[in-house]
Amino acid sequence: MKTKKHLAVLFLTISLFLCVGCQYDKVGTQIQETAPNNTLECLEFTLSVTLSPEDTKQYDIVGSLCSTGSFENKTVQVLVSGSTYGKVYWDFPYQPEHYSYVRAAVNAGYVTCNFDRIGIGESSHPPGDAVTVQSNAYVIHQIIQALLVGQIGDVPFKHVILMGHSLGSSIALYIAEQYPDDVNGVILTGFLHEGVMSKRALSLLYPADQDPRFNQLKLGANYNTSVPGKRTIFYHLPNADKAVIKVDEETKETITNGEIKTVPAIVLSKDSKVVKVPLIMMLGRFDNFFCNEEGGCVDPASYVKKEQSYYSPEACIKVSFVPDSGHDINLHRNSHVAFSRMLEWSDQHVGVDGANIGACSHK
Repeated sequence: MKTKKHLAVLFLTISLFLCVGCQYDKVGTQIQETAPNNTLECLEFTLSVTLSPEDTKQYDIVGSLCSTGSFENKTVQVLVSGSTYGKVYWDFPYQPEHYSYVRAAVNAGYVTCNFDRIGIGESSHPPGDAVTVQSNAYVIHQIIQALLVGQIGDVPFKHVILMGHSLGSSIALYIAEQYPDDVNGVILTGFLHEGVMSKRALSLLYPADQDPRFNQLKLGANYNTSVPGKRTIFYHLPNADKAVIKVDEETKETITNGEIKTVPAIVLSKDSKVVKVPLIMMLGRFDNFFCNEEGGCVDPASYVKKEQSYYSPEACIKVSFVPDSGHDINLHRNSHVAFSRMLEWSDQHVGVDGANIGACSHK
């Protein structure tokens, strides 16, 4: 059993895979674009952050705050991407009316905060060994604090739902553990404590400097990306559009050795017992890393039973499997099923205006 659990952690390192130093000046540039039946209004922002409370060196996080209409009196969903993904995962550029969670969430009444994590995309790229789960979490804590005081968007948000994918789920869980006042609800996608190792994951990564997409950036030996042509591992291919996988390859990002080294302690820890807000884990039924049994993952109750030892009763954990989907539930043809479930849960446990905070029901 111990060996199996450590194998699960090895997968997660591969495939998931109070603000000190912040100056609270308003940041952001307003842009607009047309979304179905609504006007999608986005504020692009750059926020200065540090990697830990003790650090003085500042780095930039680049992202956008999106809504239909005003930000006032709305819950903000903070979106944390996974290994080798940036903000594109949540706001996919191909057929965005179908694959963009950002658009689905703002049309449902929420505000989204979508950004390139530290070391990813348009955000700063510190030395790769310094980009860890812990430094990611502290950076996002600073983003949330900036949202709460109105530094981003000129509106002090009162309610936060934290959403992660894969590695981003590990980071989101660590934030909920370390900074409990930051969040009112947590959605973890592509993540379980109890996983199944896939041999294919072992050959997924290689140095980013060897990849044509990144070799001009000179990121150094501690940055990795997926080997060209390997991203199909994230999909249940019978229900995936080849055009989506092509765009996924073209927009892929990186994972650092620092992240790889610090994931195991998070995954194996039961520190998540301190989480006192509602939490849901959502996976594709045919997630290659967690659902390797014949027929995929089919019994949510059995997985809740496995996961309960990691959480407090106050988290009222729920597990949901998206049919005909793989690891990247946002990027399958039935993405609307995943989006609907995430938004239904958000409505039930927090609400677009925070009215349901404290509700712990699985009805």
